[in-house]
Amino acid sequence: MRPFVRQLLSFPLRWKLIGANALLLCAGLVVLVLSPQAAAERMVALAILVIAGMLNVVLVYLALVPLATIQSVAVAVTQGDYERRVPPMILADRDADRSRRVFNGLLDHLAADNARVRKLAGEVTHARELERLAVAHELREGVAQTL
Repeated sequence: MRPFVRQLLSFPLRWKLIGANALLLCAGLVVLVLSPQAAAERMVALAILVIAGMLNVVLVYLALVPLATIQSVAVAVTQGDYERRVPPMILADRDADRSRRVFNGLLDHLAADNARVRKLAGEVTHARELERLAVAHELREGVAQTL
């Protein structure tokens, strides 16, 4: 049983949501078939179920577009595009927009840290050069004069 559950849980979120809603539509279909209605009424109810199913697939797809956008930016950043940010999204709900802002804030923080590291590395290099020049001057003027 565990491998079956693990396999079900490994499906993409989009398909999990569509599958769960398909089960609900199937339950509605069973109720429709078992209910005592005229053929015309059954056809109308069946058409409503089909339209609801198609609408459900479209809504699940649209609801997950912001997540796919955030993932594509994450992939771009891991491939070296450090300036990439998640743009504001029309389809994003409050949670997805908060995720976008947190992700962009994290990227901005990392960019600031990288800039700080580059600045410190430049200062260390400059200090090393000044020390080298000071030692060279001391050797040239102090030891050379003494010799």
